[in-house]
Amino acid sequence: MNIYSMDKNGKDLQEHTHQHGFDIQSASLSGGRIVYKCGADLWLLDLKTGEDAIINTTLVSDFDQLRDHWVKKTARLSHCDAHRSGRGRGSVHCPG
Repeated sequence: MNIYSMDKNGKDLQEHTHQHGFDIQSASLSGGRIVYKCGADLWLLDLKTGEDAIINTTLVSDFDQLRDHWVKKTARLSHCDAHRSGRGRGSVHCPG
């Protein structure tokens, strides 16, 4: 299913989106723009220009093993790198 419009008499049917594979869901209209979900992506349709574009999003993982955390015991520390200036990010590798 895509987004369509028509005049108040039910005439002049116009298709505004051309999605294939997934139906459009959760459409929300505000300020002449529609944000909607299609598959796993968010899209933005500008009704003035007709431009339909994907919204780039980045989500932080909620997996504990991917979160930054403090290591209490360093007996298993195998490798450590830091920038020579002492600034920026470094990496610590703890096997097992």
